[in-house]
Amino acid sequence: MGFSISLTNWINNQYNEPFKNRLLDNNFHQSIGLDAPLIKTMFDAHESGHRDYKWPLFTLYSLASWLDNERKKN
Repeated sequence: MGFSISLTNWINNQYNEPFKNRLLDNNFHQSIGLDAPLIKTMFDAHESGHRDYKWPLFTLYSLASWLDNERKKN
């Protein structure tokens, strides 16, 4: 049996700034053609507690981190 983490709270509290900085970065949106206003809307809704977007936000954060690492290699 596994254990769960409090990803919702992490995104809203301890890791709010890293998530916000990475997910709302214009270079990230432009590099893969994401809809910046939609991501901001998702982040705002998650932060305010109106919707739980922890998994899409975590997935986008992981993608952004991976892209940053790949760029640093080249």
